[in-house]
Amino acid sequence: MHRLVITISRIANDKRVLDSVRVIGEALGHARFDALIVGLGYDKDYLESVKRLASKYGIEVVTNLSEDEKWDLLCRAGFILHGAVNEHFGLAVAE
Repeated sequence: MHRLVITISRIANDKRVLDSVRVIGEALGHARFDALIVGLGYDKDYLESVKRLASKYGIEVVTNLSEDEKWDLLCRAGFILHGAVNEHFGLAVAE
């Protein structure tokens, strides 16, 4: 299993992506793995906040993937962190 952790969702406050970055960043202090935040961000200020925090932890933020690239990441990931709370349906979880 590849030691890859990803968060894949719309990069937005209601998806709690900043919280996901913090959780992954803290875990990076205790274990060695690669980490990616993947998704589109329509709120440019929030997206920039995510990118700034992620860069402090060495986490890459990817905002434009093809379907093939997305599926490759999902297949290679050892863990997928989904930070949304009380979401009635999440496509990222289903995928």
